[in-house]
Amino acid sequence: MKKVVFASFAKFPRGDSNAIHFVNIGTIFLNLGYEVHFVGFGNEDFNDEFGEYHSLKTVKSKNNIVAKVLNHLNMEKKVAVFLMKKFADADVIIFSDCLNKKWFRKIADFYSKVNPKSKLIISMTEEYEKDEFDKMDYFAKRGLKRNQYLNNDFNDKRFRFICISKFLEAKFKNRGFKTIYLPFTFSNSFIGTICQKEHDCINFIYTGSPNNKDRLLLILKAFSLIEQKGFCLSVVGVDEKWIKDRDNDTFQKIKHFTTFFGRKEYEFVRSVYETADFSLLLRDPNKTFTKAGCPTKIVESLFFGVPPITNLTGDLKDFLIDMDNSIIVKDCSAESFAFSVERALMQSDNLQVMKCNAKETAQTHLESSKYIDKIVEILDN
Repeated sequence: MKKVVFASFAKFPRGDSNAIHFVNIGTIFLNLGYEVHFVGFGNEDFNDEFGEYHSLKTVKSKNNIVAKVLNHLNMEKKVAVFLMKKFADADVIIFSDCLNKKWFRKIADFYSKVNPKSKLIISMTEEYEKDEFDKMDYFAKRGLKRNQYLNNDFNDKRFRFICISKFLEAKFKNRGFKTIYLPFTFSNSFIGTICQKEHDCINFIYTGSPNNKDRLLLILKAFSLIEQKGFCLSVVGVDEKWIKDRDNDTFQKIKHFTTFFGRKEYEFVRSVYETADFSLLLRDPNKTFTKAGCPTKIVESLFFGVPPITNLTGDLKDFLIDMDNSIIVKDCSAESFAFSVERALMQSDNLQVMKCNAKETAQTHLESSKYIDKIVEILDN
């Protein structure tokens, strides 16, 4: 049986968007008859229906700065050495932006010598910018350096590229790499289904860790401008302190209808969708880091049948239709977002149709099995 290995710093299987992205690409390889392995920094080694997981964590502890430092120490070397020792026979290895120049070269040299038929592929999900991060600590600086090296200076044609956006696909094709476009997808076996529960008011939800990529402050400011009553807002990913520290005036205006849940595990996020009517996202279209295809939270929302309220960044225009499966925000401002929320509040008669259309969009365009031919293409000699 052929073997594919996904190598990343991700917290497999569901600890971050990169982990989820790789596991769902893995389902395509399962359909092609591959044995699937994931190498990353989840909490343990284990097997499930999607493959075998290998954790390279040195210290399996949460919220501990010493553990974080030890786990990040020589991460690039840990991943590369583990692959060369355990998976020298792999037919396909797919990397995130987890190695630096030195270790990508060593990996390519190694497999060119011991397993020249192996396919080495890099999965690119975005191009980072400094102002994307809340703070540029040591770990963020390392990640930014690796990502910028791949986006701007990498030239080893022994590697191929899977790109999450058409922007990145064009960029690497123009540099002479064999490249395919593969948006963020879910397999039905991974995403499953949720049962929408009865609830008393129109419920808007935001999920995620915004950093400076998502304009969450503008979203919350928009809700402070709305005079209509009878709706509620759920925010998963930040707590009340986050908004109080940044804009206490807005917090005071929205606190009576808003619940801040803080950071939560994936299963809790799924449960929030059970009573959701619209999901929320706003990003600056002028930033390079917002050209990252179709964001995870939008794809997830569509699969759960929850129409998103968002402006059009990246490749969203290829999937979202205003007042059909979503509500499109005209520009990146609190006023435009507030207007779109007010439009949503007038859709009670049309809401179920929009929910069905959202789910149909996901099944038609963003289900992983639809992209088998793309994977076959990138593997073809």
